[in-house]
Amino acid sequence: MRIARVAIPVLLAVFACEHPTPPEPGDYTPGGPFSVGLPRQLTFNPGQDLTPAWLPDGSGIIYQFQRLDEPDFDRCLGILPPAGGTRREICNTNVRSDDSTDVYDAPAVSPGGRLFYTRASDFWPLHNFVPTYQSIVVAPLATPLLVDSVRNLPYAVTPGGTMHYGIADVRWLGDTAVIYVAQLVAYGTCPRCRDTLRTGIELARMDLGRAPGAVTSIPGTDSASSVALGAGDTIYYTVAGDSRVLRRTLGTGDTATVWDFGGTGVARDVEVRGQRLYAVVGGIVVYQHDPFFGALQRDSGGTVYAVDLAAATSVPITLSDRRYRHIRLSPDGRHLVAEGYNAIVPSPVADLWLLDVP
Repeated sequence: MRIARVAIPVLLAVFACEHPTPPEPGDYTPGGPFSVGLPRQLTFNPGQDLTPAWLPDGSGIIYQFQRLDEPDFDRCLGILPPAGGTRREICNTNVRSDDSTDVYDAPAVSPGGRLFYTRASDFWPLHNFVPTYQSIVVAPLATPLLVDSVRNLPYAVTPGGTMHYGIADVRWLGDTAVIYVAQLVAYGTCPRCRDTLRTGIELARMDLGRAPGAVTSIPGTDSASSVALGAGDTIYYTVAGDSRVLRRTLGTGDTATVWDFGGTGVARDVEVRGQRLYAVVGGIVVYQHDPFFGALQRDSGGTVYAVDLAAATSVPITLSDRRYRHIRLSPDGRHLVAEGYNAIVPSPVADLWLLDVP
């Protein structure tokens, strides 16, 4: 018995000393995507990931992401590699903003590297869901927080004229002007809820040569829901509650229907490259007239369709397990990035997805 009592501690000591060699220090580069297949989930944020747009050279995707690791739930801008990976973050780092919720949105980068986006702020301890301050800013992408303020939101197009409360679907016209969907922003549009509903008023152009940016409404685009650029001075756009994609020549005002999805459903989020057209169609989208706010379109995503305009054919390119919104076509025309919503276990929270296109 005495030998056994001595042997057990000795054996424990021997095994306690046997451990693997610790890993050596190394140069750990930023992580790449978690998978290489398509469609590919690019973000895994428990909060919202919204409004993606490509950098002009296709080297990255800029978008809005929600921070749930801070008490004020700021919404920042992030830039991802085109196939996914480590995110560069653009957030308000000023300590004086710690008591406020800051929201950066509607990012778009020009060919010359100018970043256009909106900024909103709210004193978060009051739990307001209507921002106390909103503005439109432009900054170099290399120094995105060194901004030039272009306009405050909301604004009147002309004195006493149409009011624009928000903007979306921003497209650069060179480096000095943008075209976009001017929006009505309605807060608390359902009983006992604190939702925010955005719906298109019209298309507008803003010249950014000097502040305030000069705004011009695009005639004949009432209730526009999305816009895309074509060749020359041609634009493509969709209208709330409508299944058609329209083409307009800005110089002459000539407007024509390019494609009608008919009974497939309401079209929005149009993208066009040559003879290929892409749009979100159908899904969960409701167009209604609210007695207080007027015409509203509630959009919870739909199916992405590809149209071959030359062959006059259209096919769905996404499955029913996920609904998509705010698609953007890559500069090389090979991929779409979009907000993706789970349709099997319905969720209002979006992640970004990368889609292949035919």
